[in-house]
Amino acid sequence: MAKEKKKDLGKKLIALLVIVVSLIVIVSSCSSSDDSSKDSAKDENKTESKDKAATNDEKQASKATSTYATNKETATTKEEKPANGGFTAEEAYTILKDSGLVNTEATDVTEKFTGSPGLVKALRTDEVDIEEFETEAQAKKYHEPDLNSYAVKNIFILIKKGADNADNFVKVLEDRKASTDLETKYSSPAQETYVNNLESKGDFLTYADGLYNLSNDERSSTYDSYVVDKEVTWEGTLIDTLSDSVIVYAGTQPYNGADWATLSSVNKDLLPYVFIAELTDKKQLASVKKGDKIKVTGEVGSRGDKQAQMNWKLYKSEIIK
Repeated sequence: MAKEKKKDLGKKLIALLVIVVSLIVIVSSCSSSDDSSKDSAKDENKTESKDKAATNDEKQASKATSTYATNKETATTKEEKPANGGFTAEEAYTILKDSGLVNTEATDVTEKFTGSPGLVKALRTDEVDIEEFETEAQAKKYHEPDLNSYAVKNIFILIKKGADNADNFVKVLEDRKASTDLETKYSSPAQETYVNNLESKGDFLTYADGLYNLSNDERSSTYDSYVVDKEVTWEGTLIDTLSDSVIVYAGTQPYNGADWATLSSVNKDLLPYVFIAELTDKKQLASVKKGDKIKVTGEVGSRGDKQAQMNWKLYKSEIIK
């Protein structure tokens, strides 16, 4: 009886132990499940936060892009459509060119005027400088007709060639419309005759003596308007050469054989009838010699002066005979 009781007690202890172990396993499993759920929840929260952050970043980027585009559009609109009835430098240039008052292409030189109050754009041609300002008042500060400087609305122009016809420049800008029916004005009958002779003859003496015979007041403006940068063909006697140029005497007095050094120091009276032509091809120098009669084409770069005993200068030149 005692042994049977001990066996029953042992069986009960083993069963109890099994139950306890089972409970421990179940509790542990539940704990792991809870931890996994918590970790999953945390991951979901992190993912959600990242998604929200990404969405906010996209919204900020979109807003920034939209603001930049709006600002850019506003700036473009401001440049293309000046306020208060003004117009752009490009419009002014087109009007002057279509009117025949400007014949050369425009170059943007805005950066040269950085710091000028209200300046929007600056264009430069051989004939005129054109500057666009934000307001008429800003352009008007530079209005000085005695210096060939004029303001029309928000546009300022500095006339470098054709100053005798300044009224035409101003008229077409005020009308805001090109015109080919413009009357060419001359400062005097002598200037008109000189310009007409250049068109019909064009030899060196026509340019030189014709200019020397004008009044002191007319010479500079006539040269600036009708002579400088003009392509010409002149001929004369080769008196000397430089590394890239020929020195030609084209006067009526007999050439005495003097070289350039002698001529420019001893015979200065002949200098107003001398032109130096800078050649585009220096190899041409080998084809001529001192005393030759030669013909040269080139662009007038500086003028002679009889009183100051100065010679003429041609650029982009070529010996053609």
